[in-house]
Amino acid sequence: MMRRLIVTSCSVLVVPEQGPSRVETEQDILVEDGVIAWLGPAGSGPDATGAESVDGTGLIAVPGLVNAHTHGPMTLMRGAAEDVSVEAWFNERVWPSDDNFAARQVTQFIAFALRGRP
Repeated sequence: MMRRLIVTSCSVLVVPEQGPSRVETEQDILVEDGVIAWLGPAGSGPDATGAESVDGTGLIAVPGLVNAHTHGPMTLMRGAAEDVSVEAWFNERVWPSDDNFAARQVTQFIAFALRGRP
């Protein structure tokens, strides 16, 4: 069974690939099975009968941002240089160590950071 959700009458932050960002007001967002199926002016979209409805008045929807970088390997460096400046910590401790990590080790460090064990 498809899950449907409609957020009505919200504002939407539009971030195009080129050009300035803008806010579109009085927008509806139809979500089907966790994916945005339609977005547009309030009341002008496809039939949303049976969908869970959320009143978005006064709210703003923003694009989801994915930050795929990680500081997982640094987990094992905690305490290695508590008494140095940030610049020294990076330039003298972190980056020289990073150069010596193999991909398998980085994967293990990230697992440790996320779960507390490799």
